[in-house]
Amino acid sequence: ALVISQFTLYADYRRGRRPSFSEAADPDKAETLVEEFCQALRDLGVPTATGHFGARMVVSLVNDGPYTILIDSEVLRQPRRGGRAAGAPPAPSLPGSSHSPSQS
Repeated sequence: ALVISQFTLYADYRRGRRPSFSEAADPDKAETLVEEFCQALRDLGVPTATGHFGARMVVSLVNDGPYTILIDSEVLRQPRRGGRAAGAPPAPSLPGSSHSPSQS
């Protein structure tokens, strides 16, 4: 895995002309989080390379496969069409009901 901290991914563009980074972690905390994440990958046996924290870097990607999957944890927390977030347990069935709400 190539792990590169990129705080710009957490930018909020909803107001004004300039992005806000107020929700991003401060640099010292962010660097610690990145180091802990890299160590967790290594502990799992994943070969891990890193960029230089806080440096300007040019990174390119060559896909070795049919597609790339992007995972956005914020999207995973949003309810799906069935009414619950991904990974959330199904709603309990109502007493006297012959089916759960997810079967409709």
